[in-house]
Amino acid sequence: MNLGMWIAFIGNAEGGDPDRIVARCLSAGIKWLAVKSGDSDRNKAWSLAAQRLVKKAHDAGLKIYTWNYSVPGTWRRQILQIESVFADGVDGHIVDAELEWETGGDHHADAQAFVDALKIHFPDKWLAHAPFAWCSYHPSWPYAQFAKLNAVCPQAYWTEHDDHGALATCAQVDAEWAKMQGQPSFQPIGVTYGAGTGWGKPPGAFHGSDLLQFLAHYQKCDALSLYSMEAAMPECWSTLEGLQTGLIKLPDPPLTMVQIQNKLGIKADGIRGPQTVAAIKSFQMAHNLVPDGIVGPLTEAALRN
Repeated sequence: MNLGMWIAFIGNAEGGDPDRIVARCLSAGIKWLAVKSGDSDRNKAWSLAAQRLVKKAHDAGLKIYTWNYSVPGTWRRQILQIESVFADGVDGHIVDAELEWETGGDHHADAQAFVDALKIHFPDKWLAHAPFAWCSYHPSWPYAQFAKLNAVCPQAYWTEHDDHGALATCAQVDAEWAKMQGQPSFQPIGVTYGAGTGWGKPPGAFHGSDLLQFLAHYQKCDALSLYSMEAAMPECWSTLEGLQTGLIKLPDPPLTMVQIQNKLGIKADGIRGPQTVAAIKSFQMAHNLVPDGIVGPLTEAALRN
């Protein structure tokens, strides 16, 4: 499992100590880091820690990527920032483009110019973007333009969405992205914190069991990751470390679309089309479940039985 960990405020992650950051990653099975390098411009925290963290990570066999919070109209400055962190030896970069790219006007042309510039300036580098998880809630966001990058990392933060747990979020994320055409490698981001942590005010509690469900669900993706190191609850670390020592095991992976279709007795083509959604809803109604067409934990349990 190619698991990564995000860092937003490097000074708050293990005290900003590269040795402690790397040691924590190794004990938890983290293979790569995504560290914030700035917004439109490079930030001072990255500048101070960059060389030491990059070297320590590489010496330990970890890859290290950077990420920036992106807003429209500043892509030329963002290119300069990304160029500077590649000069520091990082392995790739993730563009965190969110609300600003769908508000205040049509930003599709700006997104296309930004992505074109990224591909021209960094033709051999790994580049990704991290959009919202619910595509249907953000129909004007420039998905097609950012899809030209190497990977998409939807923010599947189950504690931030509601209190229904990771499996329900994974099912909805899968349903949302199944509708999207021409998308690159799918590499979702999970969460390390929940209600009562002091890290924002998420409605959902964090449970190690949810983390295990998320990891099991997406373990076959090219990569998956968690946000963030500095916000991670003790239960997050104990769960990850338990997986490394063998004290904790991943649950069974979720049913594939083909398996779901076979259990429903319909054509098993692996595509979540209208016939499949209708069959899922019929099954849910027959079993007194909410007929939303999404195979969440309750529907999956009923299908398995």
